[in-house]
Amino acid sequence: MIQQFIHTIAKEEIAKLTVEEFKGRIITILSKEEADKAVEYLLRFPIVGFDTETRPSFKKLETVFLKD
Repeated sequence: MIQQFIHTIAKEEIAKLTVEEFKGRIITILSKEEADKAVEYLLRFPIVGFDTETRPSFKKLETVFLKD
């Protein structure tokens, strides 16, 4: 099954999202077979998030306000 995914999201849309904390297991995928199995599993859920370890988007000495 092929699905199309959103590759970008506007800052305004991000600001509307609630903060969530993942409390499940973290599994490292080491092969194509494991990746295929993970994709089949993840496709069962309406929303999936990824922590990409990207650099912060704010600048040094910039004040960042977080929503409650």
